[in-house]
Amino acid sequence: ASSNDSYADLSAQILNSVSTEYLKFSNFGFAIPVGATINGIQVDVERSETGGVGIVDSRVRIVKADATVGTTDKSSGSAWPDTTDGTASYGGAADLWGETWTAENINDSDFGFVISATGNSPIQTSGPRIDDAIVTITYTPLRITVTPGTLALTTTTYAPTVAVRTTVTPGTL
Repeated sequence: ASSNDSYADLSAQILNSVSTEYLKFSNFGFAIPVGATINGIQVDVERSETGGVGIVDSRVRIVKADATVGTTDKSSGSAWPDTTDGTASYGGAADLWGETWTAENINDSDFGFVISATGNSPIQTSGPRIDDAIVTITYTPLRITVTPGTLALTTTTYAPTVAVRTTVTPGTL
């Protein structure tokens, strides 16, 4: 998938102070090695509004491996760009979104995030739309050191980052 101007959008206008339902992104297909330490989760969303009068973040939350929505809200309340896509980042390389994670949690098909938007103008003429989303996981793999006659488990300072882009299917929020 890529940024291709094929949007998931809300065809109706959002009224002032009214929020959309969640749009859920999941099933990323991560393959983080078992035993790795999860250091952080970053979500990048390419989004805009269709008309130009006040769409803002409402909620941006992580979805855990059991498909429950986390309680930590990463929404910024910032305005979505007017008609030209812009990317907003949530979380980061050292941000666990208020949760404890294992590789198995991240690799689970239910793992992901949800996002919703709110109208921020009494004269609403636009709706939210999302073109692309990338989730980046920063982790430290488990390193096994074998010394003759002993076995010691240590972690390495190597911290790879894995990013997976999701496919945004045109449709409605």
